[in-house]
Amino acid sequence: MEHELPGHGHAADPSLKAVSLTMAILAVAVACVSVLTHRAHTREIIDQSRLSDGWAFYQSKSTRRQVAQVFSELLTTLAVKDATLATALQTRYVKEASRLETDGLEIMEKNHELQADFTRQEHRAALFDLGEALLEAAIVVTSITLLTRKRLFWFVGFGLAAVGVGFAVSALAIF
Repeated sequence: MEHELPGHGHAADPSLKAVSLTMAILAVAVACVSVLTHRAHTREIIDQSRLSDGWAFYQSKSTRRQVAQVFSELLTTLAVKDATLATALQTRYVKEASRLETDGLEIMEKNHELQADFTRQEHRAALFDLGEALLEAAIVVTSITLLTRKRLFWFVGFGLAAVGVGFAVSALAIF
């Protein structure tokens, strides 16, 4: 059995004031979660850019390492006029390739950390999105109470709002 709100007009029905107040509070909650959503997406874009830059840096180190290895190998297979100079250059290129390989491993490790940060931020932004959408739906469903004078819509609106706030709070808990 649905509960109907008594009265025929807003002035005659104080419970409609409560519905209107609920809608106003929900609108503020939507605004707050919307700001958090936008900030989360901005951070997500920044993290994605940092990750992309990190992999580009890794690729440049890898390319330089490969070039150093090729030069080192060439010096052992080609006939050279100055064997001492060729040996010195080969040693230099071998050391350079080794250093670049170490650098590449460090960069790769950092990029895996950046990937984890990006994934967390992506998940966080999705939770904020869901929370925002549910809060917006809560306003719409709650407003139906004003048209139909049936409390059921008000209660459903509260339920949607609670779930939406839950998603937003869970997004805040992700670091």
